[in-house]
Amino acid sequence: MIKKITTLFLALVATCGMLAAQPTGDILKEIKAKYAPDKRTVLYDIQVDEYPSVTVVTGRTTSKEALDETIEKLNAKFEGKQLVNDVRLLPDAKMKGEVYGVIDIAVATVRREGNYSSEQLTQLLMGMPVRVLDDNGWFYVQTPEGYLGWVAKRGVKTMTREEYNAWVEADKVVYMPTTGWIFEEPDLKSAHVTDITAGSIVLNKGKAKGKFIAVELPKGRTGYLLRSDVVDFEVWKKRRPTADAVIAEAKNLLGTSYLWAGTSTKMLDCSGMAKTVYLLNGLVLARDASQQCLTGDNIDVSDKDWTKLKKGDLVFFGSKRVTHVGVYIGEGKFIHDAGLLHISSFNPEHEEYSKHWLNQLIRATRIIGTEDSDKGVWSVENCPLYNKQ
Repeated sequence: MIKKITTLFLALVATCGMLAAQPTGDILKEIKAKYAPDKRTVLYDIQVDEYPSVTVVTGRTTSKEALDETIEKLNAKFEGKQLVNDVRLLPDAKMKGEVYGVIDIAVATVRREGNYSSEQLTQLLMGMPVRVLDDNGWFYVQTPEGYLGWVAKRGVKTMTREEYNAWVEADKVVYMPTTGWIFEEPDLKSAHVTDITAGSIVLNKGKAKGKFIAVELPKGRTGYLLRSDVVDFEVWKKRRPTADAVIAEAKNLLGTSYLWAGTSTKMLDCSGMAKTVYLLNGLVLARDASQQCLTGDNIDVSDKDWTKLKKGDLVFFGSKRVTHVGVYIGEGKFIHDAGLLHISSFNPEHEEYSKHWLNQLIRATRIIGTEDSDKGVWSVENCPLYNKQ
C-alpha cells in the first residue's frame, strides 16, 4: 500500500513538474487544438499575462470545457501563485438573458469583426435563428450550423429563452420563390415593406383579402405575401431532399452572380449555393466547402472516376486542400458558382467539359440520407437551434 501511494505521489509530482516546465503558450495551443480546432465554430481566444506575484488570464471563449481545463492547467503550472481568471465565457452576462435571436431583415451579413469594413464571412436569411453571444455595438452570433461572427444590431431581434420558445411554437410560413417583396397592403401594386428571399421565415398572421396572407417580421413589421408563394413551416421542416428536388433548386439559380460569403438567392458563393439548395429542401449543411467535404458519406474520387457519383452529391475541388464545391447533377455534369452559377462537366464528350475541374476534383460526399446521423448534416426538423431551448 505504501509503495502504491508513493508511486501515485511521484506521478503527481512529475505531472506538476511537467506543467510547470511547459511554456504557457504550448498549454494554450494544446487546449485550443483539443476543444477549438476550427475557429469558425468554436471561439478560444485566451491570453495569459505573468507578473511577479500574480498571473492574469483574459480573453473570450464559447467552450466551458476549454476554459475549465485552461484554469486547471495554469493553476498547476503556477502553483502557489495567485491566478486571476478574467476570461469571458460566452454568452456574456451583459446579454442579460437575451441570448437568442431571429434575423429581421432580408439578408444579414456576418462579418469577422464588428464593423462594416470587416471581411464578410456568411449571410443569414430573414427568420433564421441564432445564438447571441456578445455585444460590442454589433452582436456576436452563432448560426444554426455553428458558424461564428458579428452582425449589425439592426438585423437581429434578440430574445430571452421564453420569447424565443414562443417564436418557435408560433405559426410560421416559409417563402419559396427566388426573390420578392412583402407588400404593405394585399395588393401587388402597393408599397413594399421589405424584400425577401427563398428560405425566409415569417409569422403567419392569417388569411387576408383575396390571394394574400398576412405576415409579421420578428421586430413587429407587418405586411402581405401571396399565399401561393409560401409553405407552412411545420410542413417544410419535415422535408427530406431527393436528388431531383435539390437539382431543381440549383438549376433555378443558374446565372446567379458570385458573391464571397453569399448564401441568399440574390448572390451566392460556391458553398453558399450548396448550402442554400439543400436548405430549401429541409437540410442544414456546414457553411464552407472545407467543412462540407467532411460531412455526409465520403466517396473516393482520388482516381477521378466520376462514374461513382450520384445525383445530388457534393463534388469538391482544389490542389492540396478543398477550395471549391459544386452539386453533381448526373452524366458527368455539375452545377457550381465560379463567377457565375453555371454547369460544367467531367465528361470530355460534353460541350461543358472542363479538364481543369476534372484535374482539380479531389473529394466527393453523399449528403442525401445522412441527416441526423452524426455526419455533420442536420434536418431543419432536428437541428437544435430551430427547436425549443
